Parts: sequence; structure tokens; C-alpha cells
Amino acid sequence: MNKPLAKNDTNILVIGAGVSGLTTAICLREAGFNVVIVADRFAPDLTSIVAGALWEWPPAVCGRHGSPRSLERSKDWCMTTYNKFKKIHTEFGSEKTGIYLRDGYFYFKDVLENRPADLNKMNELKDKVDGFERGLHIVKKMIDLNFQGGIKDAYKHMAPMTNTDVYMNWLLQYVKDIGCEIIPEKITVNVVQNEQELLSRFNARAIVNCAGLGSIATTGDSSMYPVRGALVRVKNLGKVVKDAHCISHEESSLNEQDIIFIVPRGDDLVVLGGLTQQDQWSTDLSLEVPIIRQMYDGCLEFLPELKELPLDDQEPVRTGLRPLTSENVCVERVLNTQIFYNYGHGGSGVTLSWGCSQEIVHLVQQMLCESANPVALHSSKIDSNKQTVFVLHDMFLSKTDFRHICSDNRNLVLLCSRRGLSEVVPSQYQYLDIVQIVEPYNLQNLFQTYQQIKTDYKLLDDNCRIVTNDEYSVLLTAQLREALNLPGDRPTMIQQFTDKSYLKSALKNSLIRMPKYLIFAQDQYRKEPVSYLKFVLEELGNHILIKPVIGVGSEKSRRIYTVDDLKAWCESNVDSDSEFEMNEFIRGQLYNTSVVIKNGQPCYFAACKQYPGLARLKPY
Repeated sequence: MNKPLAKNDTNILVIGAGVSGLTTAICLREAGFNVVIVADRFAPDLTSIVAGALWEWPPAVCGRHGSPRSLERSKDWCMTTYNKFKKIHTEFGSEKTGIYLRDGYFYFKDVLENRPADLNKMNELKDKVDGFERGLHIVKKMIDLNFQGGIKDAYKHMAPMTNTDVYMNWLLQYVKDIGCEIIPEKITVNVVQNEQELLSRFNARAIVNCAGLGSIATTGDSSMYPVRGALVRVKNLGKVVKDAHCISHEESSLNEQDIIFIVPRGDDLVVLGGLTQQDQWSTDLSLEVPIIRQMYDGCLEFLPELKELPLDDQEPVRTGLRPLTSENVCVERVLNTQIFYNYGHGGSGVTLSWGCSQEIVHLVQQMLCESANPVALHSSKIDSNKQTVFVLHDMFLSKTDFRHICSDNRNLVLLCSRRGLSEVVPSQYQYLDIVQIVEPYNLQNLFQTYQQIKTDYKLLDDNCRIVTNDEYSVLLTAQLREALNLPGDRPTMIQQFTDKSYLKSALKNSLIRMPKYLIFAQDQYRKEPVSYLKFVLEELGNHILIKPVIGVGSEKSRRIYTVDDLKAWCESNVDSDSEFEMNEFIRGQLYNTSVVIKNGQPCYFAACKQYPGLARLKPY
């Protein structure tokens, strides 16, 4: 095992100790960085232990890629892992590492010339892997060629296979041996919103999130979901199964479970599987569950020799949750931060591990280089001859799909709060030319940031636009346009939708019942707090709803039940910069309304019941 590597003065924080976290830590450490790994779970309590861990050229037998970008990058990542596995096997052997170099057989129910996607995959990999052969002559006698309508084509190649029980323990020991520090702790805070606190606490120059499904909490990635997988484990008595055998899911099949996945796990076990169930969180599966029994029986039918092999009596079925996102693998730098993401590998975590980790090293090195030479950046990111669209974002989950507004003739610049950046799905970063965090997120700072970018990149106001899809930023966007004299709606137009007092005034003479309300008078409360509280209660009653005059959702809203509640709220907000409205609380059905204004006139109106309504309010 390697001796500890020399220390330097650059610390990197890695969150997570699965296969991605540990390989990332190793690659960073071997690149000369000091590494601190923080995780609450280690082998064997990991999804990585459950993995089938057969190396595959993407897309894998048990998964498809919804994103062309993810698929193309995965092809490079998997080859890095392929070559790394061969090197580890040569240096340390199978017994220590759990890595075995064996043949993997892939079978098809039609000739590949009639299956363009599979033919293309074969042509891509055949010159990159060892021992490639194609044709039915390679099929071993024990395989039933009449299986489910017949096997019409096949190929094989050397495919590394990993006994994850051994491999994960080897990786963990390896990171210790080369000098990585390990801290057993669960990090659940959003890393973007808490970047400076985490960097300071761990004295780090960068944070790498490798938290798997834990990334839902640490990144706020709303596109993430689990893909449940399960493996039936049988004892490989007499080493009957020496190679892997796979049949992919048929896209045209109505059968949820038609995958064949038979892989020797070390020398003593064989894992049988193929289950892929999206958005299923329960791991309580057994052979009594019909789909697990179907999976097991399918493998036995395909390879009859398996019928003689007994189940692993200690753990006949092993279940895990693969972490995936709608855009598949996320290996990115969070723009304009010192944060990096390496998660969402689905069922290919082991196959992609070393390639993704090496890319993280490159991204970290690139970030440190940019930090040392910030002036050199200005010439490359923005083309001043194109239109530049500034997108403002503060609070709500960003539903903007930037691919629909980016083009070859347009620069995209995101001006956001740190909280707003944490709400942007990472797969959207690729469409942005610049991300600038603006803190505090207010008109003055947005104005100054716009002017700075305009100066740095020699932009013309006539060629710039400011837009938003965030309700919290609608008024700010209009104010910024007005301050810069750029085209678009002005605050007087937007006020109709954002200022609650304005809306109430507009409805004053209508037949709609309006609650009594007051604007919180901070100066009056400071001078005569007791009489002011008495006045409010006399006007509105004991049950009061307080909310910002300008705002959306239930942000900063508060229900008041007693005079003590009201006094406590006034004390905590008497010096607030926000303007608040105190409303008589009216019980009844809440409604959401939507209106479209064109050229200053309403042209569409709709109303619907609101659920869950006030249930979203915090109970204090």
C-alpha cells in the first residue's frame, strides 16, 4: 500500500464516502491536494456495495441516458476507469482489491444491423476494449439460444467486474494510507448557501459534493430521484459461472422486468439482477415479491446451471437506491463558486468513478488557476457583438430551461442571490456564459454588478435585456430596467401584481369583501408601543395575518393569535427594511388568480382554489 503523500497548503473538502467520494479523494490527493472526507456512512452501509459493478460501455444494460451530453462524456469517463482497473489489478491483484478481469457476454434477440443503437454502441467500443469478438460462435453451450424467442446475435469483451464488498473496503483503506483525513459526520446543509461557512470550518479551497442521493439536501437538485435496484445472490459452488451474461431491456417490451444480468461476484458468489424502478424509496424487497421472483426465474431460465446453485443464506436479496437526475450524471463546477458536483451516476457509479474523479481534479485545478489570474478571463466568456440577456433569480426553484433561450447570437448572464443559485438545476449551468452572485440581492448591488459586467466586456445598453422567471425578482427586474433605461415593463406596471396595498385599493369599490388592514407603523410603535398594540387589536381583532406588502408565497408571513404574539413580532421587525401589512384574518377558501396584461390592459383572467394555502405558514 502507498505511503502517505506529501502535504501542501491546499485543502479540499469531499462530502461522501461512496465509490465516487473515495475515488475523487484519491485523485485529488494524488494530484497534490490535502483531502478531508466527511461522511456519515461507510462500507458496508452504502449503495456502492449493492452495485452490480460490471464495467459497461454506456448506455449500460440497466440504464439509459436522457441527456446526449451526459452520454458522450460518460464514454470518456468509462474508458478512464477501464484502464485504471487494469492498472490496479496488475499492481494489487484481485484478492486485495476485489477487481476481476473477466469476459462479459452481451446477447441480442435480433441481428445488430436491425438494432441501430446497439450496433452503434458495439462499433464504438470494439476497438477500445480487450478481447472483442462477435457472433453466435462465441456463445457457450450452457446458454439456451432459444431463450424468449431466440438469441440472434452476441458479442463479448474483457470487462472488469468488482466485488464491491472487498473493493469498497480497499478504497477506504487506500485513502487512509495516502493521508486523507476522514471525519464521520453527516452534512445536510445546502453547500451553495453555506459555502463560506464550510470552506472556513474545514479550511478548504474547494468543496466536492459526492453525496449520492444525499445531494437532494446538499445541492437542492430538484431533478434528482432514486432508481431502485436489487440483486439476488447465489453461491457460486464449483465456480460454475466464470463470466458475465447480459441482455438489455427491450424498449418495445411491455414487460417491466426482462433484463438478464448475471455477474460473478469474486470467486464465491454470483449476482442476478436487472431491476430498475424509478422513484421507489423502499428497500424492503425479497424473493416473495413477484418482480424479484420474475427477475430470478428469468436468469435461471437463461442459464440453467444456476438452478443448482443455492441462495446466499445470509443475504439472498440485496437492494439499493441508485442516484440519478433527469439529465443523468452531474459532474460540474457551480459557476462563480468553489463548489463542485460529482453525483447522479445511476447504476454506473463504479464504471464512471475514476473518469469522473479525474475530471473533478481538472475542474479544481482550473478554478485555482482562474483565481490566480482573474484578469485573463474577460476576453473569453462574452462576445460583445451578441445580444446579452441578464437573468435575475433570487428565491423560487428555477423553472427556466435556459436551453430554450440560449442561442449562437446571445450571451446569457445569471445575476442571482446565493440562495437563488442553489435553486438552479446544475444541468442548466452549461447554457450560462456568466454567473454572478449578488449579495445582498438588492437594486443597488444589481445595478453596480450590471455596470461592472458591461464595462468589463464592453457591452452596449442597446444590446442588453433584463428578464426574470422568479416571482421574487419581478419588481426588482422592472426597477433595474427603469434605472438603466432598458426596454421592458416598468415598476408602475409590475406594481399591480406585487403591491398588496395597491391591489386592495384597486378592489376597494368592488363587491369583493376585503379584510381590514393596516400598514405596520414602525415609528408609531417605537414612540408608544402599548397604545399602538391596543390600536391594532381594536382595528383588526386578536387573530391577525401579517405579510410583506411586496412579496410572494408565504415568505415572512406570520399568524398572530395573542397580544404577546403581536408584541414579539413588532419587536423583531421594528427596524426591518421591509414594509409589512397587518390583516384581519378571514376564514374561508383561498383562491389563486392569474391575469395576463397586454399593452396595459387585462386580456385573460383565471381563478382556482388554492391548496394547501395557509398550511405553508410557519406556526410561530
